[in-house]
Amino acid sequence: MIDFPVPSVIFIINYYNCIDQKPSNAFIGASWAALIIGFISYNVGLWNGTMLLNEKEYYFTVLLFGLFAAVSVQKSVRDKLENIPVNQHLLRFKLRADALGICFSD
Repeated sequence: MIDFPVPSVIFIINYYNCIDQKPSNAFIGASWAALIIGFISYNVGLWNGTMLLNEKEYYFTVLLFGLFAAVSVQKSVRDKLENIPVNQHLLRFKLRADALGICFSD
């Protein structure tokens, strides 16, 4: 018979404390609304801009890069709060990618 280790009580308490920290429905709705409104506004601005097509493609790629970096950082932070191991080098890389996305969208 295999004897599996029993999780410690401290881990269970920390795990359940993290599970209880969920955002409200109003916050989730406001976050989705801000994302959708911002994405649409950015793309309308690109569509109406008097730039060359390759410039528009560059700014659209920067938008997608920034969104991906922001979601990656958010997932890493959430994993860290839930005591899931997070590679610190990867987290720093994601934060730098997020900062570059913000800087290049000037």
